[in-house]
Amino acid sequence: MDARQVQDEVHYCIYCHDHDGDFCSKGFPVKKGDPTQGFKKNPLDLTLTGCPLEEKISEMNFLKKDGHTLASLAMVMVDNPMCPATGHRICNDCMKACIYQKQDPVNIPQIETAS
Repeated sequence: MDARQVQDEVHYCIYCHDHDGDFCSKGFPVKKGDPTQGFKKNPLDLTLTGCPLEEKISEMNFLKKDGHTLASLAMVMVDNPMCPATGHRICNDCMKACIYQKQDPVNIPQIETAS
């Protein structure tokens, strides 16, 4: 993706970390706020567990939106120091657990790669 496409994805995110809705990071629980109940499954019967590294994705996008590119990179590198090299090449579990379940999810791996 070029810089404009990445910014489009960043602005598409709803920055839900402040109200505990960052399912892309923590998984999509059956009951909000209670991951002990288990995680939802999508129509393909895949469990929506979110990022296996629990990266701070919403925070990363929030900082990137405000133009703090190095801060956004640092935010995600706390949990994944190899994100510039791995980005969209590792997994897309965060996209599967994105809050946008009935439309296109935020392309988080491409944002990580471009950071």
